[in-house]
Order: sequence, then structure tokens, then C-alpha cells
Amino acid sequence: MYQLIGDFGEWQNYEHASMYAPDGRYQYSSNDMMHALHITQTITEKSYFTLKYSYKTSHSEQYVNKIDFPYNLDEDLNGNGVIDIIPGLNVSEDLNQNGVLDSDLSIDWDFINEYGAFIPNDTWYTLGIGDSTVDVPYYVLDRHRTDVPAYHFTYGGQRMGYYISEDKSHTVKFDYISQVNRENLIRTGFEFNTYERHRNSSVLQMSEQDETIPPFIQNAGVSNHDYFTHKPYDFSAYIQDKIEVKDIIIQAGLRYDYFNANTVNIDPLTSDTSDVTPKHQLSPRLGVSFPITDQGFIHFSYGHFFQMPSFYYLYTNPLLKRGASVSRFGNPDIEPQKTVMYELGLQQQLSSSTAIDLTIFYRDIINWLSTEYNFVDNTYKYTRYITEDYGNVRGITFALTQRGGQFLTFNADYTYQIAEGVASSPDAKYYDALNNVESETKVVPLDWDVRHTINGNLTITPMKDLGIGILGRFSTGKPYTPTVQGQRDAEENSDRKLSEFTVDFKAYKYFNLGSQRFSVNLKVYNLFDTSNERYVFTDTGRSGYTLIPTYVGDPAEKYPDTEGIHSLEEYLYSPTNYSNPRQILLSISWDFNS
Repeated sequence: MYQLIGDFGEWQNYEHASMYAPDGRYQYSSNDMMHALHITQTITEKSYFTLKYSYKTSHSEQYVNKIDFPYNLDEDLNGNGVIDIIPGLNVSEDLNQNGVLDSDLSIDWDFINEYGAFIPNDTWYTLGIGDSTVDVPYYVLDRHRTDVPAYHFTYGGQRMGYYISEDKSHTVKFDYISQVNRENLIRTGFEFNTYERHRNSSVLQMSEQDETIPPFIQNAGVSNHDYFTHKPYDFSAYIQDKIEVKDIIIQAGLRYDYFNANTVNIDPLTSDTSDVTPKHQLSPRLGVSFPITDQGFIHFSYGHFFQMPSFYYLYTNPLLKRGASVSRFGNPDIEPQKTVMYELGLQQQLSSSTAIDLTIFYRDIINWLSTEYNFVDNTYKYTRYITEDYGNVRGITFALTQRGGQFLTFNADYTYQIAEGVASSPDAKYYDALNNVESETKVVPLDWDVRHTINGNLTITPMKDLGIGILGRFSTGKPYTPTVQGQRDAEENSDRKLSEFTVDFKAYKYFNLGSQRFSVNLKVYNLFDTSNERYVFTDTGRSGYTLIPTYVGDPAEKYPDTEGIHSLEEYLYSPTNYSNPRQILLSISWDFNS
């Protein structure tokens, strides 16, 4: 079986601060493709294997004005026939450093990476001034944004970053399954992945001395331009035996994980390099279930799990370029995160139409992702990603399934959970260092610690070709850290946001037109248009109320003669603080196989 899946998109994200300067926001584009081949082969009546291969590519960009590469540029910007050093910019017109002013010079990203280059600056929009018009270029001096009052919308200027990512991966997965005898079902297999991860992150700059000079990007030797490719790979293998002895089912297995960052480690202080050591782990897994009545059984599971942090934390700023304030470095030699999980549960059928499931769970997370802060001297401070912190998740889940005849099903579940750790974000110590705040050294509630969650799902199928579903969700609030005038005045995550509640509605109807079969699907998300408060002001714990106006003046009153100044109230109360409003989706599908 062969599959081809593609996903293409272009979009902009809403940024509340840029509401009145939307053209200065980043644009995003993505292009993802996956080819997959799946082969299943029966060997005997009791054994078979599956072989899967997939190749994935992903290309994404972030920019204000897309640059079409390659492009041609005449290096002689002012037409004087002389190679000029641009004052104050440390940039020369001699882009390829051959000592000759070249016309029609072809430039691409490899060229920019080595030499840096000036960038074409096409027309952004045409501005009418009296009887004349002015073509405004895409990139202009960003100085107009520096005089924006605090707590106010951005006006003028634009984002100056240009980001490109390209990822490729190959995956080979093999599984072999054999019913060796009546009591033993053996599963074994392996998976091998190779990755190619390319990143190009740069910042366009403008001359403040001469506005006629086009924007430029410096070469990849400067701190604000990263240009690199890494090719890590990983391998895993497992073996599992499902043992059935009378009424007892035992699943015992062992998994091996191996990861190689396939690069070198650079010492932040000495710049010495050393090979990154591969990371590996043997992880035992065990599951047991046995009956306690003729309609109920107890199940238990225990397992170790191996997880490498995201590649971002391994390869951020791979050449350890020093920046302003506190530099942040990735760590390709980072240790894996390790999780030990325990579950104990009871499944019981109370009647022919009612069943319950009660599960107690505990997850112990070792080597939680974090950062180490290093103060070298007054001019050099840095943080680097490491795995040293600790977290745990524990709780209980109760689920109920109720069938009301052939056409009605009701499912509900309740979860009580406690999620605690030293820090919610790997960057917590980095931001603490920037703000001169002492980092937590004890376990606190994590950002996603939701103590109580209730889900309910009612499904009605009055006819074979008609279905209706109603899904309700309730959860208590996530934690936040209280502040007063921007300064933390309590322990991290010591207070709670309001609870959240939402209801979704779904319905489908199949019908035939001649020999063709069609379906109409209706989905209504947030049926009652509930405004759940997702992001809150940390001085009040509410999305629509803050103490900021009591100590920050209204910009509209402070700058009465300045154009484009809006009220403080308009800025503070952003629609992004709340959950998405009601969404209605209607689709029609055609079944080609009918």
C-alpha cells in the first residue's frame, strides 16, 4: 500500500499589539509532503510481518517580504564606480570580496551565508500625499516603533527577522508477530530514523545614516544570523511476549532506544570541541490483567520510557555565538528524559448496558528539561539547556459507559490529577536570570496542572444513516503566578485561573443520489459561545480586569496631540485572552467507492 499526503498553507497570526500595523506582522508559509509504503506478508498460518517505509519533507518560512532567490544585484549602490565601505555598518559594497565592483551579481542564501548581501526592497504600498504619490518600500527604518508609549499598540515599522526551516526524515519500521503456541504471542521489531535539519535564521538591518542604502543581511559569522544543518539519527528495537495462562494475561517486554546527535559539543568557555556521546537505554515493560469476577478484571502496568528533548534544545545557537545580556545555547550532548509509569485499574461490567473503569496512575519524570545559568563575568553570562530537574504526575480516572438501547450511547469520565515539578518551562531559569529573579528550588504546580476534568459524550443514532453527537468538557483552572506591578509577590503558580466549560455539537447524514453516496457533516465548536478566560492578568487572575490603569497613565491622555494614540483600555483587553468563539463548519463528502 502506498500513501501520499501533502499539506500546504500560507497565513498570518493575529498579534494584538500590531492590530493597527498588520502589514508589519510576519507572514508564514509551509509545504509538507509524506510518502509512505506499507507491506504485509503472511509467513505461516500463525505468523506474519509488516514493513513500513516513509519519507517526509517539511519546508517553512517566516518573513514580512518574501525574497525570491537567486536575485541579481549591482554592487555599485551610488554609481561612483568605487568600492565603498558603508560608514557605521561594517558592510562593504564588495559583496564577494574579489576587489571588483560587479554588476548583475547572482546572490542566493549560500552567498549571503558566506559574505552577507544587500536585499532588494520592493514596493510595500503606495501612499498618496496631496497630488503626488510615494512608493513605500517593504523594509523601512524601524525607529518609529521606539517612541511607542508603554502598554500601547505598535505603529509604523515591521518585523525584521527572516527564518527558514527545512526538515527531511527517512523511517524504516519492521514488526514480526507470531502465535508461537496457545499460550504465547511474540511481537518483535525495530525502527530506524534519519533526520536532516536545516535552519537559516537571520535579521534584516537598515542604515540609519543613509536611508537610500537598501536593507542588508550580515554573514553567518554574526550573532543574529544562524545558518546550519544537522543530521541526527535514532534506532529502537523491542521484543514482547503476550502470555495467556487460564484467565491471566501477562504482557512482558523489553525495549532498546539509541540516539546520536551526530555532531560535536563546544565548550562555552574554552571553545574546545569534543564528540557527542550517543544516548541509549534499556526499558522494561510489564502489563498484567486477571479477573476478579465473571464480569470484571484488574489490570496493572509498569514501564520505563526514553525521550530525547526536541531538536530545538539540542541545536539552538550551535556555534555558541555571544549576544547581548544573557546568551542562550543549545546542548547536543544533553541527557535524555526518563519517565517511569505505573497504572493500577479495575474494569467492571455492572450490567449488559453499563460498565465502569477505575484507574490510578503515577508518572515519575527524571532528568526534566531545564537550563543552567552561568555567570562568567560582567560581560559574559549564559544559560545552556540541560536535563536535571524533576517532575511527577499522579491521579485517578473514573470512566462510565452507558448504552441506552441500540441507538443511544453515553460516555463520561472524571480525572483528578496533580502535576508538579521544579519548573514548567525549560527556559524558566533563563528568564529568571534576565529579570534577576531567584529560580525555584522546590516542587511547584506545573503550568498544565489541571486538578479536576470532566468529559461527557452523548451519541444518538436514530437511523442507520444519521448520527448526532454532543461533547461537553469541564476543567478547573490552570495555575498562574501572582504579581503586583509586574513583580512576583508569591510563590510560582500559587494561584488559579477560573474554570473552563465548553460544549461541541456534531451531526452527519448519509444519502444516495442514484448510485452515488454522499454525506453532509455539521460541526459546531463551542456551541454556547462560552468565553473561557485562557490568559489572565497576573495581578487579578482575570482576563477582563487589571490594576494596570491605577499606576500607568492613559496614552491617549498623555499624548493628546500625537496621531494614532489609542486608549489604554483598548490595548489591555485583547480577544486572545479568551477561548475561540463559536465556530460552525459544514462539509459535503462524496464516497468514490460507492
